[in-house]
Amino acid sequence: MGHQRGRHTALFAVVVALGLVVAGCGSGGKHSGAPHPGGSAAPAAGSSGIAATARDRVKQGGTETVGIQQWIDQYNPYQVDGAQGDGSWLASLTLPDLFRTDASGVPHTDPDVLADAKVTATSPRQEVTYTLNPKAAWSDGTPLSWRDFRRQWQDLNGSDPAYLITSSSGYDQISDVRRGADDHQVVVTFARPFGSWQQLFDPLLPAAAADTPAKFNKGWQAKVPITGGPWTFGATDKTTQTVTLVPWTGYWGVKPKLDKLVARALSGDADTDAFLNHEIDVTGAGTPDEYKSLSKAPGTDIRVGSRWDQTIMSFSNQGLLADQRLRQALQHAVDRKALAKVAGSGLPFTPPVLNSHFYMPNQAGYQDDSGGYGTYDLAAAKRLLDQAGWRDHGAGKPRTDARGRELKLSYVISSGSPTSSQRAQLVKSMLGQIGVDVEIQTVPANDFFEKYVNDGKYDLTVFREVDQVYASQSIPDYQKPVGTNVFENYGEIGTDQLDATMRQAAEQTDPAKARALYNQADRQLWALANYLPLFQTPSIHAVTSKLVNEGSWGMLDANQYVDTGYVG
Repeated sequence: MGHQRGRHTALFAVVVALGLVVAGCGSGGKHSGAPHPGGSAAPAAGSSGIAATARDRVKQGGTETVGIQQWIDQYNPYQVDGAQGDGSWLASLTLPDLFRTDASGVPHTDPDVLADAKVTATSPRQEVTYTLNPKAAWSDGTPLSWRDFRRQWQDLNGSDPAYLITSSSGYDQISDVRRGADDHQVVVTFARPFGSWQQLFDPLLPAAAADTPAKFNKGWQAKVPITGGPWTFGATDKTTQTVTLVPWTGYWGVKPKLDKLVARALSGDADTDAFLNHEIDVTGAGTPDEYKSLSKAPGTDIRVGSRWDQTIMSFSNQGLLADQRLRQALQHAVDRKALAKVAGSGLPFTPPVLNSHFYMPNQAGYQDDSGGYGTYDLAAAKRLLDQAGWRDHGAGKPRTDARGRELKLSYVISSGSPTSSQRAQLVKSMLGQIGVDVEIQTVPANDFFEKYVNDGKYDLTVFREVDQVYASQSIPDYQKPVGTNVFENYGEIGTDQLDATMRQAAEQTDPAKARALYNQADRQLWALANYLPLFQTPSIHAVTSKLVNEGSWGMLDANQYVDTGYVG
């Protein structure tokens, strides 16, 4: 299981671990020692385990090496192939960070970039005014300005399909971006209100590297062309599968304590051995085997947090699964409690089953919206298949339809992940009880997202979505595709009604009313059966004991790793 970094909430990610992933400051809670097999409560909301330490106590210098899940080909976090979480994380360290979230997920301006940001008008239109730190500049010497904001809005508002974007959410509600009192002030006007406006422009892209579709789509391949954060690229080596970031000497703000941050691509469970061999300094310990091995390692802290991190099953609408009744039957046949129990076996806690597509159980707004669609009910699943015309031929035999086709589905998993393989076998057994034959298709880790998930080449698959603290960040996962752009709705299942409800929710500036609308959309999603939330992924990490301000970040922003380093 790879290093689950605190990816900034503005990014939409899918990373690989416990399956695979699409996606401030607080207490430094941690624990170490022998395993505490499951059963205790999951970490409370707002908890993080990073060994929080004052910056003046952290040594200057040193190298941190982390494991990532695959080699990164696209570093533009807003480009459709750049939604992979490791690439988004690395890019975010090299770009301006407008807001930091505290341990409860509440955003606060980053003074290195923003002197101020606030809603300055609500009538007749919502306006937000950003005042940039005048010292902030790009690596090509150009100051950050309102022009960067305007370019990013033009790229991401969905008006030009040549820009292959992950989402237009929020940007498509902006009517104008203009210069304020000077080049360092930006006034953003919304045609329709947008409650989660802090999620926009974060991270900020340099206009000079994103002002044409070619630059936006291809100019960020294997590199970040222009940087504006505390880190910059030092070296990349595809042979050794390593990317090295070093502090940018031209950065005007708080500089990193570390001399180097090295990201090394490791497949499957290789990161556990790499940690035990002192080749990497932090790794996930969220599976039973990982926790058992890593919790006993000398010089190691086990750190636990509460992250926005859901493990979900995605259904495709292609082929047989175009029938909504069949997708609903699959939801009833998957025993989510059993999957969560297996995931938590041998861990300090059993991960909670999720009954919301938008919120974690420890977030305001969370409620059970499943309406029975997520209930494990084999009888209901069989009735739905009967109604859909799938004939039952008895135990162990796949159902067939009137044309003689067998009810056979492909379940795509990434290679080298024992957890993914184990879960796939469990799901195969569960679905076999209702006459569904599941063929498990194992594909190379580097191809899993780019060649399979992103292109919808699966009937069902499981991955993780992370750090979508703003409910509006989940909209691309569920919105109806437009032309060839599927956003992050990889199964391509959506409706105009659902889009309208989510749009209403995003436009609502009253948090309570917005939550009510997102929950209304959630009920529609359960009936639609496109994504099946399984459980809140355990956020547990093994960290070299002397490495501080690192580990299980929860909803706390990693602050671009400028305070991460060593003590003692």
